[in-house]
Amino acid sequence: MGMDLSGAGGYFRWTISGWHKVLELAEAHGWEPTGTGPPRGTLAADWVGTYYSNDGQLFYARDAKKLADALEVALREMSPETDVDSPPENTEVSEGDEYDQVLKKFIHFCRQGSFRLD
Repeated sequence: MGMDLSGAGGYFRWTISGWHKVLELAEAHGWEPTGTGPPRGTLAADWVGTYYSNDGQLFYARDAKKLADALEVALREMSPETDVDSPPENTEVSEGDEYDQVLKKFIHFCRQGSFRLD
């Protein structure tokens, strides 16, 4: 089981633990979550805005940009030599990718706009 993210940037997949770690990393580097939008067919009044389920909730573009900003800060601290200002050549995540390369690809994904968590 994992977190399947799909939206303007295409598709990205995290394991549940990987998703939790990336959100915690971003929060530790300045990201302040604003909450997600409700899944299709759910009233906003009935939605709590969680990031930790895969109910089809909407991760807003403005929040994704702020998440990417915080992850860039974290990435620069972890790997100062990594160029985070240019998009990755290949946005597919493969099994052998180093964590900093996966983060770089995810940052690029987030910069493309909103996405849903499925």
